[in-house]
Amino acid sequence: MASSTGLDKLLGRDMPEIAYLKSTNISQVLSKGLAETFRVKPTDPKTYFAKFLLNYAHEKKIEGLVSALASFSSYNITLGIYREKKDN
Repeated sequence: MASSTGLDKLLGRDMPEIAYLKSTNISQVLSKGLAETFRVKPTDPKTYFAKFLLNYAHEKKIEGLVSALASFSSYNITLGIYREKKDN
């Protein structure tokens, strides 16, 4: 096997940290947050970026709850139809 080249190191091919970031969506979240921070150019970029990340996490939690609620509602509707058929 060939040894790592400078290009491999530059592209992060031999770095487990880079591989981890590429395997998750965290790099997309970080990129969006940094791009938004750059676009807005707030006076306190660290706080703005931190709030962006917290807001993103909050939105994802809400999406998960809404999805779970929708699944639960669908289950209850199905259960109600089943009970109606059973009673008839």
